[in-house]
Amino acid sequence: MLSRSKERIKEFGEVFTPEHVVKEMLDLMSKSNPNVWSDLEYAFFEPTCGTGNFVVAIYTRRLEAIKNLGIFEAITATINTLWAITLRTFSLVALELSMRRLNLSKKIWLSKSQKVYPK
Repeated sequence: MLSRSKERIKEFGEVFTPEHVVKEMLDLMSKSNPNVWSDLEYAFFEPTCGTGNFVVAIYTRRLEAIKNLGIFEAITATINTLWAITLRTFSLVALELSMRRLNLSKKIWLSKSQKVYPK
């Protein structure tokens, strides 16, 4: 478990955004521009990704929005339009765990997509 103490916030500037807040913020983006997830002219940059709550949520929304491009194209486009940086080692570990969880979901999505979009 990551320490979320006031000392860590003061020392490192770490603020962990809860998943429900991430969802609300990204929902606001969707309301202001319904095509934000499907329009590949939009790229996303998370300069302080920490444990990856925004990264995972953006990745998931973009992938879902462009899945009609085909599996390989959708994953490639999603990866090419999402950039994230973190400076803390433990954040990289947490982000890697989040992405592994997401990859499991992606495998499930891919298996379902094979049925919907056969080659």
